[in-house]
Amino acid sequence: MSESGVKRIGTGTITFAEAQKYYYVDKTLFIRDVIDNAWKVSLITRPRRFGKSLNMQMLKTFFEKTDEDTSKYFRDKKIWACGEKYQTEQGKYPVIYLNLSSMDDDTWAESYEDFKDVIAKEFNRHKELLNSEHLTPADIGAYNRIVNYTASRAEYRSSLNSLSDMLSKHHEKRPVILIDEYDVPIQSGYDKGYYNEALAFMKGFMSQGMKYNPSFEFAVLTGVLLVSGQSLFGGLNSFVSCSVLNGSYAEYFGFTREEVSDMLSYYDADNKNKEVCEWYDGYIFGATEIFNPWSVLLYVMNGFLPDTYWVNTGENADLGKLLRNVSPDVAAKISELKDGCTITARIDENIAYPMLMNDSENVFTLLLCYGYLIATGENKEYLSMYNCNRTEKTTDRYYYLKVPNEGIARVFRKEVSDRMIVSENEFDRIWDIIERFDEDEIENGMQKFIEDSVTYRDAPYEEFYSGFVRCMCKYKKNEYTIIPEGNSGKGIVDIAMKPNKPGKPGIVIELERTGEDNPDKLKKLAREGLKQIIEQKYDTVLRVLGVTDIVKIGMAFSGSSVRVAIAR
Repeated sequence: MSESGVKRIGTGTITFAEAQKYYYVDKTLFIRDVIDNAWKVSLITRPRRFGKSLNMQMLKTFFEKTDEDTSKYFRDKKIWACGEKYQTEQGKYPVIYLNLSSMDDDTWAESYEDFKDVIAKEFNRHKELLNSEHLTPADIGAYNRIVNYTASRAEYRSSLNSLSDMLSKHHEKRPVILIDEYDVPIQSGYDKGYYNEALAFMKGFMSQGMKYNPSFEFAVLTGVLLVSGQSLFGGLNSFVSCSVLNGSYAEYFGFTREEVSDMLSYYDADNKNKEVCEWYDGYIFGATEIFNPWSVLLYVMNGFLPDTYWVNTGENADLGKLLRNVSPDVAAKISELKDGCTITARIDENIAYPMLMNDSENVFTLLLCYGYLIATGENKEYLSMYNCNRTEKTTDRYYYLKVPNEGIARVFRKEVSDRMIVSENEFDRIWDIIERFDEDEIENGMQKFIEDSVTYRDAPYEEFYSGFVRCMCKYKKNEYTIIPEGNSGKGIVDIAMKPNKPGKPGIVIELERTGEDNPDKLKKLAREGLKQIIEQKYDTVLRVLGVTDIVKIGMAFSGSSVRVAIAR
């Protein structure tokens, strides 16, 4: 509390009790929903710095049976106003609380030592077990081996099961299990080369701790990504995944518009509503609009100065690997995102880490889960058109994606767009061919470029090719100005390029697409595109800018095939 009686902003790693000293956004109805849902295991995935750890501390403080009367932290909160059903759950359970964020070492041996330390400290937190009349000598022996770091690997793998069993017997009440940053050891293993060892151990730990364990009341886990593949959670009854794409617990991670408005009013800054919305609003979890909480807090703490506070708040090595190897078609979509456009891309929240590098389009799943993008809805039309034009059908899910706000737009350029490496040699090669303006050469060059770039999953319809060609054109941004798509002559031009230097012609491109991969029909379609440019006078947009020498190109695509027609 400041001298004026106004609470300060608190950031960083603090307990729920400590958080009450600062301005606190009341998220205690999360407790109500956890109780009402009664899911045996809930896995909640959200981007970094969206309040996961503080909410887990809140659950621990609410449910844990302690000598201290911790109800004092909740009596003025929303959960207490919900009535006796919830009040009687307060301080009722033993709690196992684990934070695995320290398991991010360079080797599995080091990570395993960190795991042993996390487990030992949690066992030590329950010293009441040493004097329990309900535990056997074998239980006490296992307890001591864990806290003395002398347990076997098998005992550490079953330690969650063992601790919950001991707590259940001693308190005659099954414990609540809370695991924060559950995915760190698996992600670090993937990034640093010990994925198989980390996955094998953590799968055993999770399975024995929850799948084969009757001695816990319920469990809540949080992380950034859903670890799948050889699943950590296979076979768990009542396992519920609460991701950024579904509405479960949506309003409890991040700030709602009302909560941000109340905060600004508290600090006499109602006039900052528009600015804070532009910079930090725009996230959508399920159907709920959410603000980036870390950025909002630092914005207020720093005197309402808008900045990219979220930048450099975490390292995503797997994202970096993908960005260094994106195909030109994925680069096209990232370029569109950087320009503020909405794209459609496949999202698979159940990707196994070893499969990440198999398809560079997986980068969009990471960008969504890490908080660089939002999904504004599922594009079912895209999937329908995909299946109509493919012999191999798919159940993949495609979403509309975009950058959520101004703050992330600036971060996106620094952490995403500028780290993306697309072969400049490939772009140079294709433009050397295009600028000779020979129809056969352009067609052959584009064909090879497309074959090298487009995966079997890509290009269901024209919107894809437009983004692909636009990315290719933007590579020449120092030599050409790309005219925004719009009316020209008697219609809407797809792509128009105004030369920035004398001696170069302007370029107008009309894109066509068909589901028929027939070379003759594709060539005919390219010629129809060229005819459309001429008859509809699409070159008008360049002529009014003083460009008189204009190359007109019709391009027709089907899958990974392309045909070209050209006139000058």
